[in-house]
Amino acid sequence: MTKKKVLLCGNQKCFSRLLKHNFEDVLNIELCRDFKEADVQLNVYQAIVIVTYREEDFLDFFKVYERKIPLAVCCFNKPASDTLKNDKNVFFIDTSKVKSQIVSQLSVYFEKNVLNSQNLIAS
Repeated sequence: MTKKKVLLCGNQKCFSRLLKHNFEDVLNIELCRDFKEADVQLNVYQAIVIVTYREEDFLDFFKVYERKIPLAVCCFNKPASDTLKNDKNVFFIDTSKVKSQIVSQLSVYFEKNVLNSQNLIAS
């Protein structure tokens, strides 16, 4: 069975390790560290997860994103995250949660938008 591809845009290794550790058995997670160079191809990726620490990173990403691929955003920047919470086309990951709750949020997101199945990860 071919794994579905998810593009992870983030310039910190911590979050990418968390995703790969929890979801590598069911998803092919490709990493993009430079938001300006993100290759957001509609026919390649089933979803995108973006992790931002600065508002500039978020703005750079939206210069190349076309809103046709499901998007989850994990934002550690208060002004940008306040804006994102109101966007109904973006799955907002609450960074005030503990790691296990963030993984649970991502599991729900991947089940709904990528795999369309139940019980993505074992608790």
